[in-house]
Amino acid sequence: MNEGKDMQVRCAFFYLTILYCVIFLLWPTYTQGVEIQVMDWIGQDQVSDANLREVDKVLEYTLYYYKLALEGTQTIRIRVKLEPLETTTLARGTFRPWPDISSDEWWPSPLLIQVLDRDVLQPDEPHATVSINSTIINNGEFDFSLSPTISINKNGLLSTLLHEFGHCLGFINLMRYDGIWFDYAGHQRIDRHSKNLSVFEAFPVFTPLADLTPSNRAAALTSDELYWSGSHVSTAGRFLLNDPAIHRPSFYAQVFAPYLPPPLLVHNNASHWDPSHNPRQLMAPYNLGNLNKLGLLLPAFVDMGWTTNYVTVLPPAVPIETTSNKSETQQSVDITNTQAVNTTVTLSITGPHASEFSAENVPGNLTLQPWQTATIPVSGAPVSWGYKTATLLAQYSTGISQVIKVKLDMYSIGVDTDEDGISDYDETRTLPGGPNPFNAQEEDSTGDNGEMTSDGVDDGRNDFDGDGMVNMDEFIFGYDPLNPDMFGVRTSQDTDGDGLLDRDEAGDASHTFDPYTGDSSGDFFYDDPDGIPDGQNDYDGDGYTNAFEFRWGSNPFVWDEHVQVPASSSSTILLGILSVVWLGSVFLARPGRNKQAGMTAYIPLKCIYRRFSR
Repeated sequence: MNEGKDMQVRCAFFYLTILYCVIFLLWPTYTQGVEIQVMDWIGQDQVSDANLREVDKVLEYTLYYYKLALEGTQTIRIRVKLEPLETTTLARGTFRPWPDISSDEWWPSPLLIQVLDRDVLQPDEPHATVSINSTIINNGEFDFSLSPTISINKNGLLSTLLHEFGHCLGFINLMRYDGIWFDYAGHQRIDRHSKNLSVFEAFPVFTPLADLTPSNRAAALTSDELYWSGSHVSTAGRFLLNDPAIHRPSFYAQVFAPYLPPPLLVHNNASHWDPSHNPRQLMAPYNLGNLNKLGLLLPAFVDMGWTTNYVTVLPPAVPIETTSNKSETQQSVDITNTQAVNTTVTLSITGPHASEFSAENVPGNLTLQPWQTATIPVSGAPVSWGYKTATLLAQYSTGISQVIKVKLDMYSIGVDTDEDGISDYDETRTLPGGPNPFNAQEEDSTGDNGEMTSDGVDDGRNDFDGDGMVNMDEFIFGYDPLNPDMFGVRTSQDTDGDGLLDRDEAGDASHTFDPYTGDSSGDFFYDDPDGIPDGQNDYDGDGYTNAFEFRWGSNPFVWDEHVQVPASSSSTILLGILSVVWLGSVFLARPGRNKQAGMTAYIPLKCIYRRFSR
């Protein structure tokens, strides 16, 4: 009887320990920003593998952008569709309207679930949907880069997705062209967007759109006198001294509401900032070019009910690329003060390659006005080739000292004549996996999966051997771009993806291992690359892989006849579970397609550990 109770206590303690650990590990997710999750992809087979990978890269950064800017405890589910749309439509973003429980308003469900702190939809229902024009993708009309500048005669996919996600999160007006509110199941309710709109009638009178009759609301759409009258946008407008679309002295921001008769426009188009805003705004019509900053959208979100982080710091979208035949590709860090008071941010750079990075006015202090975004140019001056990394620290105070850490990274390669992200040396040298298929004079000479013709994607961003790691990463981290069994799985704790944590490789006093080179040694004290990721090797030749020895606290440089795993205890069991989780991240393979379900699947790696134990 006592043994049974003791077992119950042990089990309870075991599960409580796991629960505590899970809560501890996941807690930063809720304090760092809202979680936005792609619940499914539809139409993946509408575009090529290479283009799908590029779309996924831009989509991932877009979600990260909004996660940093907004706060919330509830996960937002997004459905992504790749489908043919009208020739003039790059993409379309919509949310699921939902009535507030206590009022007669339509809410965007991504916002309402944060306010209520509970989901209002079923787990299999998306809160919002983004459709991307697959025809424009296939015609090569999208620029997939994450750079502030885009190719001539192309549309920036990043700007497009940031814009459409702005609609998904609530920046949509649900009033019809005739002034009637959105009607669903016989219910007509004003929406959160419309509640922030007012019509300028005669100085200094602004009339809330909600107070007008339907006919007068319809007239307001064609008057060019419709403004966003929320208090946070008005506060931001006070500091836009040269913006002609900011009304003075109210500091309201003009919105764009062109009129087209049905069926061309069933609903009005007041869900955009007016084109005359200067600086231009992300939620303006797309014909204004590439816009990658939230600008007035952020205070507009707060007017609608969103909460934001005190200071938002957006890291560079892509690594800095430096070559010996051109100046570095400059990137930037955007810092936004989302409060109604001035905020001072102290900036500095630290880390293993800090001296090889520079940023404007860093180290130093930056004072931001309310809702101001400062762009800090970041560049690199590497002293050697390879991958470089550092951390930009942004410190400020809310009464309590706060520190935001921003990762900086750089790909330093030799001469790159065609600027495809692969050096001329790597595109012309002999490769261990077979004849070198790349061309130093052509930026797009190959495709994915052994394709020897161009596919519209630069060679550096292709995956020639189809192992899930793009060519430029395979070269920079020391893998074989022709061998599908020789690649890394990069994570935030394992930069080179070799299965060894950065902290273990950096703490190696003998410098046998390198956190930025995936293949730096071999077996039996062999100190040259051997074509196998370092985590899978057995440097001391005792039958235990380097990754196994680091994980269990034994010495990968000393031959051990027996590696002792600690006896079972609650803490050891927990460590074991976490180790399995960690090893599972290594076993995650390259992303593949589940065409039938339209979702991303994962295919196991072809080679993991040659020996897990003796």
